[in-house]
Amino acid sequence: MLAMRGVQPAAVGLYTGELPWFIDVHSYDSEKITVMEWLAYHTKKSFARLRLFAFPFGGGSASVFRNWSSAFPDQIEVCPVQLPGREGRGGEKPFTNMSQMLQALVPIVNSYADLPFAFFGHSMGALIAFELGRHPRLQRKNLVHVFVSSCRAPHDMPRGLRRHQLSEQELTSEMRRLGTPEEALNSPEILEYLMPIMRADFQLVDTYEYMAGDLLCCPVSAFAGQTDAEVHEEHLVEWKRYTTSPFRSERFAGNHFYIAGDIRPVTNAIQADLVTSLPHMARFGVHSST
Repeated sequence: MLAMRGVQPAAVGLYTGELPWFIDVHSYDSEKITVMEWLAYHTKKSFARLRLFAFPFGGGSASVFRNWSSAFPDQIEVCPVQLPGREGRGGEKPFTNMSQMLQALVPIVNSYADLPFAFFGHSMGALIAFELGRHPRLQRKNLVHVFVSSCRAPHDMPRGLRRHQLSEQELTSEMRRLGTPEEALNSPEILEYLMPIMRADFQLVDTYEYMAGDLLCCPVSAFAGQTDAEVHEEHLVEWKRYTTSPFRSERFAGNHFYIAGDIRPVTNAIQADLVTSLPHMARFGVHSST
């Protein structure tokens, strides 16, 4: 297994434009993985009044959100979630089903639930955020908002896909269709890194089945890019049925990976919604920045 150092590989549309350095890594003992390895790029804030957990898209890693901390005031602490199989956790096997993912994530989030918290998930990460937010073992009383980005609602997900079973050539074509840059697709080293992650993430998404149960009790905001070819406005509004609290949707300039560009529009929108969801934050100097 190869791992990248200092570069976000971003299999389905985000790429730094420079070839990464590769290093061999030793296998990790999953029993010894620490909370900090789950929360890569997490910067503690002494005056934090709320934590925002951020979940990446399929093929992505926590470094997608490495610049988000500075985009928020001191009262909002960003916790980018590093999933197994990527970057510093390259020696671990990626999850291939949602149940495995949730079982591992619940105790991590609960260990940080001493403050109110919110979830932001992009594409695959949106499904993770939604299912985690309604998990019975999560300390849901402190969950104040869920942000789902570039993702259709659970009942509206495409059915019957088995992209993890594609040949290498077919999988490469699918990655190209989703927006993976040619620089990455033409690099054997990058493809060697990405292929097992993409197969695992495709398997997790394509085998996901929504099970009727608890709705989210907190507000939900659904976001997408204005030129997203897969998630349109009519798809965003379908998320309204999954919460008993207020809902809103918004579209930003860009495509499916609009968060790869200027992050200020989306981080400003998140901050505004968090102030609405947690009004007492205004007493600590956090206000809508929109």
